[in-house]
Amino acid sequence: MLKLISFNLLIITFVLISCSKSEEADEKTASTIYANSKSGDTSSGSKTVGSDTLIGTYKGLCASTSTMSSYPSDATHVGFVIVITGSSSYTKEMNYYTDSACTSLSLGWYFNFDNVTVGDASGSDYKITANQASHDILANTSGGETFIESLFSNQLDVTV
Repeated sequence: MLKLISFNLLIITFVLISCSKSEEADEKTASTIYANSKSGDTSSGSKTVGSDTLIGTYKGLCASTSTMSSYPSDATHVGFVIVITGSSSYTKEMNYYTDSACTSLSLGWYFNFDNVTVGDASGSDYKITANQASHDILANTSGGETFIESLFSNQLDVTV
């Protein structure tokens, strides 16, 4: 199950990098709302991929959970964030929020990667490999706690 989730998050990561907005840009444009980082990680360092440099925090859209099949009972929105934490490390965040502004956290799932390497180019594409060093789970509400415990068939005992 964890491998399936990690694979899906890997796909989402590449979509976020290509479609997301850097933290240094305006937080909101018109009515577009972006997810807020909740891992506590700060951006530092950068990673060069071809002629581009990845630096800072990349935020995906704050999206409704209404089309999702599984999420915490109190979550109304979900958002993905990538924080470049060093020259060879980053954190992927999957945050469930209880509000439409993506500020109040229900549950956060943080995947920490290190040993990031950039392979040779294939056209304009680059193969990026990384080692998932750890992952952290933060249940901020009882809805988040119940969801993560159920997801792991009560093999985890999470405390809010």
